Amino acid sequence: MLKEKETLVRRYEIIQHLCSGGFTETYLAEDKFLPDKPRCVVKQLRLRSLDPDTLKKARELFEAEAQVLDKLGTHDQIPQLLGYFEENQEFYLVEEYIDGENLEKELAQVKKLSEEKVLILLQEVLEVVKFVHQENVIHREIKPANIIRRKTDNKIVLTGFGAVKQVQTQIVTAEGETSFTIPVGTKGYMANEVLGGKPRRSSDIYALGITAIHALTGKDPGKDDPPELEQDPRTRELIWRKHANVNNRLATILDKMIKSHFRDRYQVVDEVLEDLQKLQNSWENTVSTFTSTIATKKLPSLRLPKFKYVFAILVAIGIVSAIPQLLPSLPKLSVVHLSSNTEALFQEGKKLATDGKYEEAIRVYDKALKHNPKNAHDIWEARAIALFGLEKYEDSLTSIVICQ
Repeated sequence: MLKEKETLVRRYEIIQHLCSGGFTETYLAEDKFLPDKPRCVVKQLRLRSLDPDTLKKARELFEAEAQVLDKLGTHDQIPQLLGYFEENQEFYLVEEYIDGENLEKELAQVKKLSEEKVLILLQEVLEVVKFVHQENVIHREIKPANIIRRKTDNKIVLTGFGAVKQVQTQIVTAEGETSFTIPVGTKGYMANEVLGGKPRRSSDIYALGITAIHALTGKDPGKDDPPELEQDPRTRELIWRKHANVNNRLATILDKMIKSHFRDRYQVVDEVLEDLQKLQNSWENTVSTFTSTIATKKLPSLRLPKFKYVFAILVAIGIVSAIPQLLPSLPKLSVVHLSSNTEALFQEGKKLATDGKYEEAIRVYDKALKHNPKNAHDIWEARAIALFGLEKYEDSLTSIVICQ
């Protein structure tokens, strides 16, 4: 391992060690050749063998892959390759330093992201991955630690590229041929075919789907002692929906992204982007119609309280994910008009709705309403929001009208 203040090729001075991974070490360094001594990232590849054949092939692969990385770096949301070199039979990449916070650190602080933020994250990262795939490159290690929000413009930057991946996963056989032998990736984010050493474009789609689920649930798929996310023993598919408040259509898209067999997954990025756009358009059209109906036909006569106006505004701008979070802040139900049993049912319903179990919540609300419907204003409100979560907009509107 390199030491602090150590200088490579009389130019790059090591500031600190950042991380280790497989056969690589990553460092933060300073470019002493340039006047302002900008920071950069240095990645060091340590070969398993230094025999002449392996070294020769590694050198060829390293140079070829570095040229690919140089081309990828033309994209604004991929770190630029600043240089590459060999010193003492070890290979080094020098990349642009991205000042920002990665998704892994953000999730460590906030635990979960809202559905709205995850949807935007998916669309942003997919656009970058689309460019990568167009250049006939598979990233192979999409995960929260490699997704950085750049401070200067708040854009997503996809990192974790490296010629080291191509070199470290190949060995030289007795005949001088190469073959993939070691999977590159992070446990929990690797698709089955990556584990088998045969990555494909849909492997990146899988890894991004898992990343989105991590962000929605707050559950790290890489942890297995004990596992934070379970697998269905029959289908081997990930069981995650119960841990998230998520629109059913978005959940269906994510489920397809992370199918265990690559043939059942989206095959290209454009397919995912198309379905996400359809979902977004559907939301916008539906909430526009719903809000228009309330505004033109109901609002003037209902004399809605402030909560209703907030609800309508949230709907109008498409923040569907905000609705479950409103449930805990509903006006407190007056226990003067409700029996203790009804109050208990109301609280149970709110808990179910907050957990995204809207159908169960509605059944509990209906039980509560049988006790004293005339004085159950808050239960009708909560029921309306649960129905909205199920995309039953007309029924939701009816509940809003009734609760008046």
